[in-house]
Amino acid sequence: MKLKKLGVSMVLTSIALAIPFTSVFAASGWQKLGTYNESQVFNSGGGYVKVCAHAPVGILEFTLYEYDPDNADDYVDTLYLGDGSCQTVNVAKFVDGSNKKAELYYKSSSDGTSVTVYD
Repeated sequence: MKLKKLGVSMVLTSIALAIPFTSVFAASGWQKLGTYNESQVFNSGGGYVKVCAHAPVGILEFTLYEYDPDNADDYVDTLYLGDGSCQTVNVAKFVDGSNKKAELYYKSSSDGTSVTVYD
C-alpha cells in the first residue's frame, strides 16, 4: 500500500512541476507580428520589438519611426542590419492613442528590403 501511495505521489508531483514550466515556456518568447515592406505600419503593444532584416546586400541602415497622423512622426532608432540579423528596440514610450499601441514603420538605405517584426 505504501508503495502505491508513493507512486501516486510521485506522479502527481511530476504533473504539478511540469504545468508551471510548460505555461511559462508557452507564454514566453517573441510573437511574430509579420513581415513588412518599407513604410508599412505595424503595431506594437510596447516594451521591446525585435526587427530582423531581409536585405539584398551587405549591412544596411534601417531607421524606425513612430507614425502619428496628427503630428510629425517620431524618430525611434536607427538599426544597422545585414540579411537575417536582428536587433531589439524598446518602443514603450511610443505607445499612444486610443488603441494603446505604438504604430511603427521603417525606412531603409536600400530598395528591396523587408523586415520581420516580433513583439
